[in-house]
Amino acid sequence: VIMEKIFPVNWKSRDFTHIYAWSADNFVLVVNSETWKTPDEFIAAARAKTLSCGITGIGTVSYVLGLMLEDTAKLKPVNWVPFSGGAETMTQLAGRHIDFGITSTSSARPLVDAGRLRPLILFSNEQDNILPNAPLMKDAGLNLLSAPVVRGALAPPGVPPSIVKILERAFAKAIQEPEYISWTQRVRTQIRPLDHNQFRD
Repeated sequence: VIMEKIFPVNWKSRDFTHIYAWSADNFVLVVNSETWKTPDEFIAAARAKTLSCGITGIGTVSYVLGLMLEDTAKLKPVNWVPFSGGAETMTQLAGRHIDFGITSTSSARPLVDAGRLRPLILFSNEQDNILPNAPLMKDAGLNLLSAPVVRGALAPPGVPPSIVKILERAFAKAIQEPEYISWTQRVRTQIRPLDHNQFRD
């Protein structure tokens, strides 16, 4: 419902032919390491005054998660600041040009590892291997949607099932390649395979 209000379109995601998904990253709320140290401190501050949040654009998952957080935690209206991507958002946050940001864990990790940013709320019900020490939603007393960014292959509507099966098998084989597995371990990307039906659902 939120998405339809802010980003009306004439198609639905189920209109596409879902082929295969191979990995997923969770989203995380991060702050500058010189500011709040706990989710409770952040939420108290955001209830007391309007804060600015970096997102990857109006209508994106980071924005929708932010709207749900604003509503559920009863925050003051947030000043949403769209950037071209997660890396730019994190750079602006490290420079304290914004108060907090919502992005994928893979985008946040470099500056978190460098000690310049602190993850405060992982939008997930389970620990994340990219930011394993990030507090979960339940740690902040929040019950929000877990909406990871899923990386997969889509095709136009109406691709024949026989072609979908061929492509599905090819992707399933590709993610088992030792070189790919080694790369995912190096960058800590989470392999989460979804076949055609699982991806569509």
